[in-house]
Amino acid sequence: MTESQNRASDDVTAASAMNLAQLLEQCVGRRRGAGDVELELRLGQRADTFHPGVSRVVFEQLERDLSEAPELSAEVGYTEIADYFYTLSSGRQIRTRVRYDSSSMELTTEHVEKRLLQSFVASASGDPGDTCRVEVSSEVPVESPPPSTLINFVRIKQRRAFVDRRGGGAVWQYELSRTWSGSTRDAVEYRQHNSEPVYEVECELVDNDGAYLETRTDSAVAESLHLKMLMLMGYDDTATPLEISHTRCEGGGPRRRRVRA
Repeated sequence: MTESQNRASDDVTAASAMNLAQLLEQCVGRRRGAGDVELELRLGQRADTFHPGVSRVVFEQLERDLSEAPELSAEVGYTEIADYFYTLSSGRQIRTRVRYDSSSMELTTEHVEKRLLQSFVASASGDPGDTCRVEVSSEVPVESPPPSTLINFVRIKQRRAFVDRRGGGAVWQYELSRTWSGSTRDAVEYRQHNSEPVYEVECELVDNDGAYLETRTDSAVAESLHLKMLMLMGYDDTATPLEISHTRCEGGGPRRRRVRA
């Protein structure tokens, strides 16, 4: 390769890396200062659409790695959560979450309207098995759905959380979940007892006291997100090229054009 070709290749690499950095910074900017907005990344498989979930081997290896990380506080076991999803006549998407706290023996129920603000999928170039979706969405508490509303999706999740606490506040939270889903509760319970779960891996910027974002720029938080994406996908080299696809933004549909990042 000639010197001019090397320079051209370096320029393309720099521009591609900037594309990913800009997307991540946009996501961080949407999360900043908004108490009802969450920013999370999730592992999955790349196909025509994003499919959440990893293999059992990867899931169990990540559980060992997160359990051994000294900076993380790990929940002792898994907590079971039931999610019920509704679509109202207006098109609004509502989720009811039912959680049982075995330590306090209390059952809690919450209803939220979830709305996608921005998302994109990042895949290791040339490796269709390694995919991560970054998503920013709002979750606004709502009253109980109308009695006549029909449930269109049910998910049972057994979740274990690993929390990165700094100064007493939770900053990042990793979640490992075994999930089963279906159109009815009976169907999901049958699958729970008769089939393998989907093994899901998520990481969310919690920052419950706001101190983390207050003391860092969007670019610094975006760089941390980038490192977490690569770590969860199993890459140690920060120069690992990622391919961006399936970008979505509030007010617009999906864009399928792929770019290197």
